[in-house]
Amino acid sequence: MSNPRIEEVDDDDVEDPEEMDLDAFDFARPQKGNLQPAMDPTESQMSPEDMQAMLQPRNQQQQQQMSDKERERLQREQRDRTKNFQCIYPIYFDARRSRDNGRRVKQEDAVSNPLAREIVEALQSIASELNVAGQMQIAFEPSKTHPKDWANPGR
Repeated sequence: MSNPRIEEVDDDDVEDPEEMDLDAFDFARPQKGNLQPAMDPTESQMSPEDMQAMLQPRNQQQQQQMSDKERERLQREQRDRTKNFQCIYPIYFDARRSRDNGRRVKQEDAVSNPLAREIVEALQSIASELNVAGQMQIAFEPSKTHPKDWANPGR
C-alpha cells in the first residue's frame, strides 16, 4: 500500500476555469434518432395550460381536499375506463434493445431513449392531423412500467 502525502497548495497557484455562457453552450436536442436545433417554443402545438392539465389531472388543492374513499373511487373509474386500452410502452420503440429484449418495431423505425410522454404527444399530433381526436382516446399512465424496462416509467 502506498503512503499518502499531504501537499500544501497555495490559492494563487490554482487558476479558476473561465465562466461559460449557457446560451453559447450547444445542448443536444433529440430528433428522429439524430440531433437538431430545438423547436421554437412559440410554435408549440399545446398550450401551457393543456400541458399542465396532462401532467396534473387534478390540481393539488382539490386532490388534498378529497377524501380517501373519493380518491379510490376516481382511481378505480380511471382504471376501469382504460382497462381495455391498447398499451404502448417506450421499450417497444427503443433502438438499443433487441427483439428478445422487448423491441417490437424494425431497427430502422426505432429511436434511442424513447419516453412515454413523447409517444403520447406523437399520438395526439397524429390524431389531430387525421381529425380523429374525438374517436381516439389516449391515456398517459406515468406510474406504470414494463417489466423489462422498469427504469423508464410510463405507458
